Amino acid sequence: MSKNRILFMGAALAAVSALGASASPAAAQGSASGTVNASLTVVPEISVAGLQDLLFGSHFPSAGQVTAQDGEWAVSGEAGTTVDLSFSILPTELSDGNGNTIALTYGTSSMGVWCDDGAGNIVGQFVDPTAGFSNCLLPAGSALVELGNGAGGDGNVTALVDGAPVGTYTAVIELTAVVN
Repeated sequence: MSKNRILFMGAALAAVSALGASASPAAAQGSASGTVNASLTVVPEISVAGLQDLLFGSHFPSAGQVTAQDGEWAVSGEAGTTVDLSFSILPTELSDGNGNTIALTYGTSSMGVWCDDGAGNIVGQFVDPTAGFSNCLLPAGSALVELGNGAGGDGNVTALVDGAPVGTYTAVIELTAVVN
């Protein structure tokens, strides 16, 4: 035999041995695997969303005292949660950003809160917005808060326009809910 033929046969024998070693019985049986993801979403215990701005509309400088339409907030949380509600920002005036202001007045019953009365009835209660409201039960996971309930008298929020320069006057009002 020639030297080249011996080398070729040796290489061929090594290749066949390698194939035989890799074709083991376990690999021939096959295998498979699958995965799933684990996930968890953490949500806030309570949320507050503004639904409607406290609107005074458009008035002439001579309008005097004007009354706002209700501002509204939705309070949401886990059913059965009890919360305290207060205005963390309750401005005493509106500003045009140029140093001009219009005074605001809040009636002593101008904060309307609709939550459970403890007997399963959703009832509206009217309180002083500077004092807030404690222990509002969210039986179905929600409550409604209004500012300037429009019931007249002490239920209104008013602005004194008398002689104010022409312009757009604004302020931020913030309702805060704290879980008990």
